[in-house]
Amino acid sequence: MNGHVSTPEATVTNNGVTVTIKQTIADSQNIYVLYEMTVPESIELNDDIVWEGNYFSLKSEGTGLIQGGASTILRQNKHTRIGLFHKNQTVLNGSNTATLQFEDLTLHQKIYDKNGEYIDLKRIPLAKGEWNLSWDFMIDDTQSIKIEPHTPVSLHGKSKNKVTKIEISPLSIYILVEGSDVLNGLAPIVKFKDGSQLSFNYKSPGKSYTYVNVPSSTNAQGNHLYYVFDHIISPGDVESITIANVTIPVSK
Repeated sequence: MNGHVSTPEATVTNNGVTVTIKQTIADSQNIYVLYEMTVPESIELNDDIVWEGNYFSLKSEGTGLIQGGASTILRQNKHTRIGLFHKNQTVLNGSNTATLQFEDLTLHQKIYDKNGEYIDLKRIPLAKGEWNLSWDFMIDDTQSIKIEPHTPVSLHGKSKNKVTKIEISPLSIYILVEGSDVLNGLAPIVKFKDGSQLSFNYKSPGKSYTYVNVPSSTNAQGNHLYYVFDHIISPGDVESITIANVTIPVSK
Protein backbone atom coordinates (compact mmCIF):
# COMPACT_ATOMS: atom_id res chain seq x y z
CA MET A 1 0.00 0.00 0.00
CA ASN A 2 3.00 2.36 0.20
CA GLY A 3 2.45 3.68 -3.32
CA HIS A 4 -1.19 4.48 -2.56
CA VAL A 5 -0.76 6.57 0.61
CA SER A 6 0.53 10.11 1.22
CA THR A 7 0.49 12.27 4.35
CA PRO A 8 0.00 15.98 3.59
CA GLU A 9 -0.64 18.65 6.20
CA ALA A 10 -2.93 21.16 4.48
CA THR A 11 -4.99 23.23 6.94
CA VAL A 12 -7.43 26.14 6.87
CA THR A 13 -9.43 28.03 9.54
CA ASN A 14 -12.64 29.96 8.95
CA ASN A 15 -15.18 31.25 11.49
CA GLY A 16 -13.39 29.37 14.27
CA VAL A 17 -13.58 26.01 12.49
CA THR A 18 -10.27 24.43 11.47
CA VAL A 19 -9.94 21.61 8.93
CA THR A 20 -6.65 19.74 8.46
CA ILE A 21 -5.90 17.12 5.81
CA LYS A 22 -4.12 14.22 7.52
CA GLN A 23 -3.77 11.52 4.87
CA THR A 24 -4.64 10.72 1.24
CA ILE A 25 -5.22 7.16 -0.02
CA ALA A 26 -5.89 6.55 -3.71
CA ASP A 27 -6.02 4.00 -6.48
CA SER A 28 -6.88 4.55 -10.14
CA GLN A 29 -10.64 4.79 -9.46
CA ASN A 30 -11.02 6.06 -5.88
CA ILE A 31 -9.66 8.73 -3.59
CA TYR A 32 -9.96 8.81 0.21
CA VAL A 33 -9.08 11.87 2.28
CA LEU A 34 -8.66 11.56 6.05
CA TYR A 35 -9.24 14.91 7.73
CA GLU A 36 -9.54 16.42 11.20
CA MET A 37 -12.02 19.16 12.07
CA THR A 38 -11.97 21.24 15.27
CA VAL A 39 -14.77 23.59 16.26
CA PRO A 40 -15.03 26.39 18.87
CA GLU A 41 -16.52 25.76 22.31
CA SER A 42 -19.79 27.34 21.17
CA ILE A 43 -20.38 24.26 18.97
CA GLU A 44 -20.79 20.78 20.46
CA LEU A 45 -20.41 18.14 17.76
CA ASN A 46 -22.87 15.31 17.11
CA ASP A 47 -23.72 13.11 14.12
CA ASP A 48 -26.40 15.56 12.90
CA ILE A 49 -23.83 18.31 12.29
CA VAL A 50 -22.71 18.00 8.67
CA TRP A 51 -21.26 19.94 5.76
CA GLU A 52 -23.90 21.29 3.40
CA GLY A 53 -21.53 20.90 0.45
CA ASN A 54 -18.56 18.70 -0.55
CA TYR A 55 -16.57 19.70 -3.65
CA PHE A 56 -13.48 18.01 -5.05
CA SER A 57 -11.10 18.27 -8.01
CA LEU A 58 -7.76 16.95 -9.27
CA LYS A 59 -5.47 19.22 -11.28
CA SER A 60 -4.53 16.28 -13.53
CA GLU A 61 -8.16 15.98 -14.62
CA GLY A 62 -8.24 19.61 -15.76
CA THR A 63 -11.72 20.26 -14.31
CA GLY A 64 -12.93 22.66 -11.66
CA LEU A 65 -14.48 21.77 -8.34
CA ILE A 66 -17.34 19.28 -8.74
CA GLN A 67 -19.90 18.60 -6.06
CA GLY A 68 -20.04 15.01 -4.90
CA GLY A 69 -18.42 12.40 -2.75
CA ALA A 70 -19.34 11.30 0.75
CA SER A 71 -17.96 12.28 4.15
CA THR A 72 -18.09 9.69 6.94
CA ILE A 73 -17.54 10.36 10.65
CA LEU A 74 -14.91 7.95 11.99
CA ARG A 75 -14.81 9.32 15.54
CA GLN A 76 -15.46 12.56 17.41
CA ASN A 77 -15.70 14.23 20.78
CA LYS A 78 -17.35 17.53 21.70
CA HIS A 79 -15.02 19.72 19.65
CA THR A 80 -12.93 17.46 17.39
CA ARG A 81 -13.95 15.15 14.55
CA ILE A 82 -11.97 12.71 12.44
CA GLY A 83 -13.72 12.28 9.10
CA LEU A 84 -13.14 10.35 5.87
CA PHE A 85 -14.07 11.83 2.49
CA HIS A 86 -14.46 9.33 -0.38
CA LYS A 87 -15.13 9.86 -4.06
CA ASN A 88 -15.16 7.59 -7.11
CA GLN A 89 -12.64 9.50 -9.18
CA THR A 90 -10.20 8.68 -11.96
CA VAL A 91 -6.71 9.18 -10.50
CA LEU A 92 -3.69 9.23 -12.80
CA ASN A 93 -0.47 7.58 -11.77
CA GLY A 94 2.24 10.00 -10.60
CA SER A 95 2.01 13.44 -9.01
CA ASN A 96 -1.38 15.03 -8.42
CA THR A 97 -2.74 18.20 -6.84
CA ALA A 98 -6.02 17.72 -4.99
CA THR A 99 -8.50 20.38 -3.90
CA LEU A 100 -11.25 19.68 -1.38
CA GLN A 101 -13.80 22.29 -0.40
CA PHE A 102 -16.38 22.06 2.37
CA GLU A 103 -19.27 24.52 2.68
CA ASP A 104 -21.46 25.65 5.58
CA LEU A 105 -21.27 23.54 8.74
CA THR A 106 -24.93 22.93 9.55
CA LEU A 107 -27.08 21.18 12.14
CA HIS A 108 -29.69 18.94 10.50
CA GLN A 109 -32.39 18.94 13.17
CA LYS A 110 -35.04 16.30 12.56
CA ILE A 111 -38.64 17.26 13.37
CA TYR A 112 -41.06 14.60 14.63
CA ASP A 113 -44.79 14.64 15.30
CA LYS A 114 -46.34 13.69 18.65
CA ASN A 115 -46.35 10.03 17.58
CA GLY A 116 -42.64 10.05 16.93
CA GLU A 117 -43.01 10.01 13.15
CA TYR A 118 -40.46 12.02 11.17
CA ILE A 119 -42.09 14.96 9.36
CA ASP A 120 -39.41 17.49 8.42
CA LEU A 121 -35.77 18.58 8.55
CA LYS A 122 -34.68 21.95 9.88
CA ARG A 123 -31.27 23.24 8.77
CA ILE A 124 -29.58 25.44 11.38
CA PRO A 125 -26.35 27.15 10.19
CA LEU A 126 -23.52 26.87 12.73
CA ALA A 127 -20.56 28.21 10.72
CA LYS A 128 -21.16 29.62 7.25
CA GLY A 129 -18.45 29.89 4.63
CA GLU A 130 -16.00 27.85 2.59
CA TRP A 131 -13.08 25.72 3.75
CA ASN A 132 -10.82 25.27 0.70
CA LEU A 133 -7.75 23.03 0.94
CA SER A 134 -5.22 22.12 -1.76
CA TRP A 135 -2.27 19.74 -1.46
CA ASP A 136 0.06 17.61 -3.56
CA PHE A 137 0.19 13.83 -3.39
CA MET A 138 1.79 10.97 -5.28
CA ILE A 139 0.30 7.68 -6.42
CA ASP A 140 2.49 4.80 -7.61
CA ASP A 141 -0.17 2.29 -8.56
CA THR A 142 2.12 -0.63 -9.39
CA GLN A 143 0.30 -3.16 -7.19
CA SER A 144 -2.96 -3.02 -9.15
CA ILE A 145 -3.91 -5.52 -11.84
CA LYS A 146 -5.36 -3.91 -14.98
CA ILE A 147 -6.67 -5.94 -17.91
CA GLU A 148 -8.72 -5.11 -21.02
CA PRO A 149 -10.32 -8.42 -22.03
CA HIS A 150 -12.89 -7.10 -24.56
CA THR A 151 -14.78 -10.33 -23.86
CA PRO A 152 -18.34 -10.70 -25.26
CA VAL A 153 -20.94 -11.30 -22.57
CA SER A 154 -24.57 -12.37 -22.94
CA LEU A 155 -27.02 -10.42 -20.77
CA HIS A 156 -30.69 -11.38 -20.72
CA GLY A 157 -30.32 -13.37 -23.94
CA LYS A 158 -28.57 -10.56 -25.78
CA SER A 159 -24.94 -10.81 -26.82
CA LYS A 160 -24.13 -7.28 -28.01
CA ASN A 161 -22.20 -6.55 -24.85
CA LYS A 162 -18.56 -6.87 -23.81
CA VAL A 163 -16.39 -6.62 -20.70
CA THR A 164 -13.80 -4.03 -21.74
CA LYS A 165 -11.88 -3.18 -18.57
CA ILE A 166 -11.11 -4.69 -15.15
CA GLU A 167 -8.94 -3.02 -12.50
CA ILE A 168 -8.18 -4.61 -9.13
CA SER A 169 -6.27 -2.66 -6.47
CA PRO A 170 -5.70 -3.34 -2.75
CA LEU A 171 -8.69 -1.05 -2.14
CA SER A 172 -11.29 -1.82 -4.78
CA ILE A 173 -12.49 -3.48 -7.97
CA TYR A 174 -13.57 -1.55 -11.06
CA ILE A 175 -15.30 -3.21 -14.04
CA LEU A 176 -16.51 -1.58 -17.26
CA VAL A 177 -19.15 -3.42 -19.30
CA GLU A 178 -20.25 -1.87 -22.59
CA GLY A 179 -23.31 -2.76 -24.62
CA SER A 180 -26.90 -2.05 -25.54
CA ASP A 181 -28.63 -3.53 -22.47
CA VAL A 182 -26.21 -3.06 -19.58
CA LEU A 183 -28.60 -0.86 -17.63
CA ASN A 184 -29.84 -4.01 -15.94
CA GLY A 185 -28.38 -4.94 -12.56
CA LEU A 186 -25.16 -6.87 -13.03
CA ALA A 187 -23.81 -9.10 -10.26
CA PRO A 188 -20.12 -9.95 -10.78
CA ILE A 189 -18.67 -12.89 -8.83
CA VAL A 190 -15.08 -12.41 -7.70
CA LYS A 191 -13.27 -15.69 -6.96
CA PHE A 192 -10.10 -15.77 -4.87
CA LYS A 193 -7.30 -18.36 -5.09
CA ASP A 194 -8.11 -19.64 -1.59
CA GLY A 195 -11.55 -20.72 -2.81
CA SER A 196 -13.51 -17.85 -1.26
CA GLN A 197 -15.62 -15.52 -3.36
CA LEU A 198 -17.77 -12.42 -3.19
CA SER A 199 -20.64 -11.19 -5.33
CA PHE A 200 -21.93 -7.65 -5.47
CA ASN A 201 -25.02 -6.13 -7.05
CA TYR A 202 -26.85 -2.81 -6.88
CA LYS A 203 -27.96 -3.50 -3.28
CA SER A 204 -24.52 -4.40 -1.91
CA PRO A 205 -22.81 -2.14 0.63
CA GLY A 206 -19.55 -0.63 -0.56
CA LYS A 207 -20.53 -0.54 -4.23
CA SER A 208 -21.73 2.02 -6.73
CA TYR A 209 -22.74 1.98 -10.39
CA THR A 210 -22.42 4.71 -13.00
CA TYR A 211 -24.01 4.52 -16.45
CA VAL A 212 -22.62 6.66 -19.28
CA ASN A 213 -22.80 6.66 -23.07
CA VAL A 214 -19.85 5.01 -24.78
CA PRO A 215 -18.14 7.64 -26.98
CA SER A 216 -17.79 5.24 -29.93
CA SER A 217 -21.54 4.59 -30.18
CA THR A 218 -24.71 6.61 -29.81
CA ASN A 219 -26.68 3.52 -28.73
CA ALA A 220 -24.34 1.66 -26.38
CA GLN A 221 -24.05 2.31 -22.68
CA GLY A 222 -21.13 1.84 -20.32
CA ASN A 223 -21.89 0.26 -16.97
CA HIS A 224 -19.14 1.32 -14.55
CA LEU A 225 -19.17 -1.02 -11.55
CA TYR A 226 -17.22 -0.01 -8.45
CA TYR A 227 -16.75 -2.14 -5.35
CA VAL A 228 -14.75 -1.05 -2.30
CA PHE A 229 -13.34 -3.86 -0.12
CA ASP A 230 -13.94 -3.72 3.64
CA HIS A 231 -10.24 -4.59 4.16
CA ILE A 232 -6.99 -4.30 2.24
CA ILE A 233 -6.39 -7.20 -0.18
CA SER A 234 -3.54 -8.42 -2.37
CA PRO A 235 -4.72 -8.11 -6.00
CA GLY A 236 -2.68 -11.21 -6.86
CA ASP A 237 -5.02 -13.26 -4.66
CA VAL A 238 -7.89 -12.80 -7.16
CA GLU A 239 -8.24 -15.79 -9.50
CA SER A 240 -11.16 -14.80 -11.76
CA ILE A 241 -14.22 -12.63 -12.24
CA THR A 242 -17.49 -14.04 -13.57
CA ILE A 243 -20.14 -11.85 -15.21
CA ALA A 244 -23.26 -13.54 -16.54
CA ASN A 245 -22.07 -16.37 -18.82
CA VAL A 246 -18.33 -15.62 -18.93
CA THR A 247 -15.45 -16.15 -16.50
CA ILE A 248 -12.39 -13.98 -17.02
CA PRO A 249 -9.08 -15.18 -15.51
CA VAL A 250 -7.14 -12.52 -13.62
CA SER A 251 -3.36 -12.37 -13.85
CA LYS A 252 -0.71 -9.69 -13.42
